[in-house]
Amino acid sequence: MSEELYYSVRNSNGDWLDCEHLGGAILGFDIDVPAAMDDVLAGAPMALVSESESLIYTGRSDAEEGYEPARVVTVLVGAKVDLIEIEDLSPAPTARGGRFTTDVTSPLMLLVLLPGQKLRVSALRHEGSSLIKIGGAMELFFPER
Repeated sequence: MSEELYYSVRNSNGDWLDCEHLGGAILGFDIDVPAAMDDVLAGAPMALVSESESLIYTGRSDAEEGYEPARVVTVLVGAKVDLIEIEDLSPAPTARGGRFTTDVTSPLMLLVLLPGQKLRVSALRHEGSSLIKIGGAMELFFPER
């Protein structure tokens, strides 16, 4: 199993520009084989399985000509996880939004960090009408250059 990451932006007309290949990785396991996923997770609700760094156009004014590096992290999420919670722990002024949750729609989730950004990622599952954190949180950081 492998994953590839591409990047594109929309122009002023709303049309997508040509895609640029950012990176990819051979994961070394098949997400369609539950035993293989269990081996990678080793009892944890989620695990970091690949990461790469790419130069992308963010358009931010503090980036050189709008381009800056981005750290792309691929996280494997176990079958018992319904949502992941992402908390932005970045120091001001790079913090971008506090805390939010997102549904797990695939066993592989991509997270993108910009320079100076620090995230805490937690696995959640539904128990009745409540959300319960399972396992420990994962902290990801991409230092300033």
